[in-house]
Amino acid sequence: MVKRLVDGLHGDGGPERIDERRQAVQTVVAVVRKAERRRPKLKKGASTTAPAGRNGGHRQRAAPMGEDVWLRHVQAYEEGAPQGLDEEGSLAAMRALRRRATKESKKFRVARRVRRLQRQQQMYEQLEEKGKTKMRHKQPQMRASYHYERRGGYGDVELIDDGKGKSVRKAQLRAASSGE
Repeated sequence: MVKRLVDGLHGDGGPERIDERRQAVQTVVAVVRKAERRRPKLKKGASTTAPAGRNGGHRQRAAPMGEDVWLRHVQAYEEGAPQGLDEEGSLAAMRALRRRATKESKKFRVARRVRRLQRQQQMYEQLEEKGKTKMRHKQPQMRASYHYERRGGYGDVELIDDGKGKSVRKAQLRAASSGE
């Protein structure tokens, strides 16, 4: 949009209109910046998807991807991805090449994610067919923690049960201060 407005300002004219053009460009830039500031900023976690259209918000499921289709995706990605970005031509050409490579890598990542999710779904459906409806999640084995068990002794005295459910001190196991 800005480029179109600036190009419209660069009509025919000589060097005497340079100041007028510069001032007009600065005005356009100021208007665009003001419009960008007014645009509501997305909050963290806000959705950037378009509102539901004719289909009432139902998403279309991707068709199942077979092994041969997946291998073709991988091969096309490996063939199409540049090994390095050559510094030939203009800066705009290099940027365009980088943009194309980025788009291709994004397409490949999407295809890889779809493939992974479809394989997960297939595994779940196979388990359902076998009768195992709930998938068990492996939980890490908890380590045995220290467990104190009372064995009849406490400190320097021996405790015995008196028959009424109470522990009674019987005698000292050793002298507290024998001095020897």
